[in-house]
Amino acid sequence: MTRDGRLCDVEIFRKALGGGVVADSEVPEAFEILRRCGFEIHEMPPYRWAQLPAGLSTDREKAMATRAALAARAHGLVVDLDPQLEDPDTLRSTSTAAEQQLPPPGPEAAASRHRR
Repeated sequence: MTRDGRLCDVEIFRKALGGGVVADSEVPEAFEILRRCGFEIHEMPPYRWAQLPAGLSTDREKAMATRAALAARAHGLVVDLDPQLEDPDTLRSTSTAAEQQLPPPGPEAAASRHRR
């Protein structure tokens, strides 16, 4: 659940007052995805959160946050990514890479194009 009460598995946002980029989740598997995307995992029982390392440029933070959101979504998690952290270049390049991995359309796709 997000800080404002919306349902999600992972919330990625910037801490108030110019703080770092943080990801919060109650789903244990989410932390492995976040770690693989460059987030550092922190624990202070009973709390657990992920945070991007300090010293990154704003552009790098946006790219890493967007990549983490896309990776979590690819694993079926519902992600709330702060719109101010969305990186259009990462979204575009990830979309292009996914399209390039699609198998070529079969005869059924060609037939349906000709019926339109």
